[in-house]
Amino acid sequence: MDGSRRLAAESWLRFLWSDLTAPAQSEADLAFVRRNIDVYHYLLREGVAGRWSYMFHPRIVGDREHHYAQRTSHDRTKAMIILKHLASGNVIIYPKGLLPEHSYEVGYESHKGTAIRSGADLMANGIAVSNQVAGEMIYLGMPNRPGSGTDKTPPMPPSRVIARREVNIDTAEWESTGRQAATTTGSATTRSAGVKT
Repeated sequence: MDGSRRLAAESWLRFLWSDLTAPAQSEADLAFVRRNIDVYHYLLREGVAGRWSYMFHPRIVGDREHHYAQRTSHDRTKAMIILKHLASGNVIIYPKGLLPEHSYEVGYESHKGTAIRSGADLMANGIAVSNQVAGEMIYLGMPNRPGSGTDKTPPMPPSRVIARREVNIDTAEWESTGRQAATTTGSATTRSAGVKT
């Protein structure tokens, strides 16, 4: 495994706590950061990350528990398990806090195959992981995750794009934002609904 892939695998959890202090070294690093941002925004929309989500360390057989983290939505219908390092052998992950009667679609970051299992089955029998790949994540109850191939709706162009001119120490620049912008001219500030350059 090359250095950037190893670094990527080790930094999954760090990213999910918004630690983007390390500069990107290559185009592969930038692609990795973009992918992480897409996944994190999806987790926020689904309620698996953010204010009302739960954080667990699932029970693990075959490795140490502190290498695994589980993010769960407040209603406990969705969860994601983050594998923070490459295990040397086979591992069984027993998720926590799932609804016993609820059916979860179990999906993986590394491949598109899925399975439907009940919360009781997942908590009692666990998820066996062998030949673990770098950056692996396990999605529970999240069929439309980024990269799953199930979302066929193309992205929409941005709306309400606003441009504003900023002057800082006699240097003028244009900045585009997605909300109403203030245009500064000398000491006067005016509101603009859209400025074309």
